[in-house]
Amino acid sequence: MFSQMFVAATFAPTLGRKGHRIAWVESLAGNLFWFLFAAMLLTGLLAGLLAGTSAHAQDAARGAVVIEGVGDEALRARIARFIPREDAPPDSAFDALRRAEDAAKIARQVLDSEGYFAAEIVPGTGEGPGQESGPENPDSENPDSENPDSENPGSGDPNPGSLSIARLTIDPGPVFTLAGWRVEFVDSIDAEREAELRAGLATIAPVALNIGAPARSVTIFEAEAAFLAFLRQRGHADSFILPRIALADHAVSQLQVTFRFDAGAPARLGPIEVSGASGSETAYIRSLAGFSEGDPWAPEKLADFQTRITGSGLFTRINVTLAPPETTGGNRSVLVAVEPARRRTIGLAGTWSTSEGFGLEASWQKRGLFGRADTLTLRAQGAGIEQSADAELARADAGRVGRTLRVGLRAANQATEAFDNFTFGLRVGADQAPVRGFSWFSGGTIDRSNIRDVVSRRQFVSLGGALGARLDRSDDALQPGQGFRLDARVEPFFVTGDDSLFFARFSGGASTYLHIPGAPRLVAALRARAGTILGASLLALPADRRFFAGGGGSVRGFSFQAIAPRDANNAPIGGKSFTEQSVELRRAIGRRWGVAAFVDSGSAEADARPGFDNFRVGAGAGLRYDAGFGPLRFDLATPLDRRPGEPRVQIYLSIGQAF
Repeated sequence: MFSQMFVAATFAPTLGRKGHRIAWVESLAGNLFWFLFAAMLLTGLLAGLLAGTSAHAQDAARGAVVIEGVGDEALRARIARFIPREDAPPDSAFDALRRAEDAAKIARQVLDSEGYFAAEIVPGTGEGPGQESGPENPDSENPDSENPDSENPGSGDPNPGSLSIARLTIDPGPVFTLAGWRVEFVDSIDAEREAELRAGLATIAPVALNIGAPARSVTIFEAEAAFLAFLRQRGHADSFILPRIALADHAVSQLQVTFRFDAGAPARLGPIEVSGASGSETAYIRSLAGFSEGDPWAPEKLADFQTRITGSGLFTRINVTLAPPETTGGNRSVLVAVEPARRRTIGLAGTWSTSEGFGLEASWQKRGLFGRADTLTLRAQGAGIEQSADAELARADAGRVGRTLRVGLRAANQATEAFDNFTFGLRVGADQAPVRGFSWFSGGTIDRSNIRDVVSRRQFVSLGGALGARLDRSDDALQPGQGFRLDARVEPFFVTGDDSLFFARFSGGASTYLHIPGAPRLVAALRARAGTILGASLLALPADRRFFAGGGGSVRGFSFQAIAPRDANNAPIGGKSFTEQSVELRRAIGRRWGVAAFVDSGSAEADARPGFDNFRVGAGAGLRYDAGFGPLRFDLATPLDRRPGEPRVQIYLSIGQAF
């Protein structure tokens, strides 16, 4: 039926007046569909019948070792997964026995890792699927008699015409459980410190170490690593693991484990020694430390220190380490080695869409302007609907590590279907780098604008503010595959000039990213956004502060700002509220390429309360290419509820995912 509907929908516009042709096409499509379905079903049945034939024979033909005696299919599969497969079946009984003995060693390791310490493993051979083997050593019995070829060194297989099979017969036995565990420190730390460490280790011991739990190797390894991490977090920078002691009691199938560590003396942080930087840069690096001399050492302190230095953008090949204990007495120096990065960079970026045309952005950036993480950025943009020039001076770590102060000037000319606007303005602001995914920003602007919309031409001077926050718990900034993002902002404005008014814009959004079960390379991305304006009537608002929807970053399938309330001449006015929703499936193909399919929807309304009077839906598909610095995006979309005069297809080419 799906094929019939698809073909009919495809041919109806051109063959609608020739009903017999449509019927013929539908009939042919239906017959073809059922023929293909039957062929696929028959192929599946034949594959199932073939798969049901002797599994041992298939394993042997592929050179695999046949495993017998393991009732737990998951355990059997785990053992088989670690035993390497040869390219061809054994060429003799001796070769089969060699493979079986090698496989037995691997099986022993796997069974021990799962807690089967009393397992019995017997390597053997066979002649043909299902036949029992002879002795484990083919030439161990009667080497001098009854075998006419026994004195012929060229004869290694008593039945050279049969198939030799490598076989393991395994009795796993019981799973050993933990009878208990303890920690032993072999170095001389004082009794009070040792008691403190033991108490702390007991609180972080995983549930899998409870008495009576299966004595699996992975449980023991993970607990050992967690104990070592705890010691280092408590300041024991030189602690390391010593060989553990595991005593198995086969009478009761239990295991007693002793974890052994050399904790070493607690370390304290000393002076910061910098190499590879100038005098002013060295002072700046020290200001990013976040700790004081004499503080207890902890691995995250040095990791955070290195992250802050990296974030300055002034250096490359950054390495932050603790000096060895033998080189200093008492506190231990923090060693920082850096290489200066290029101070000047030039950037180019481009976009293209059927509604907005071609756009090009060029930037020039100078870092380390005053010997710190000061950055001057000059940027120019040229596109069919907007041309702008921008200059910004940013000072990182201003007053607090991770906080950036920004001052900027901007001039822009916009020419859209909804309005024309020339504006010049000054902005100041501050933003905080993410801490566990949370960041915030605040700022203010003063702009002078000359705006002509569908109603009139007006001049404004506006004072505006902005306060916003963002929580990013996604796994990748450019190509998220799981997690979520939340953001919200409020922007109050006081406007004077041809009109005087006060209003505030509120907006926010959420997106989430999910891996599809059973399809590790398929990601479902969902997004929702909404906003409203309070405090002024729609037509009193400056046109560039109203809400619109449509375009490559909004509702694909529609032109830029195409979704909005319109006047009697069908020109977009803009709205006081908006909503946007998107669902996108992203599928990676190989290392670089990917495809996507999406459905976007949204509306912009004249009322401050979001509604559905102008609700529109678009859908499409696209290609993605990972260029290293981010994905290149090519999307093709169409409105699902197309109206007269609207383009059938919109094309978007840009850098970065849609959301």
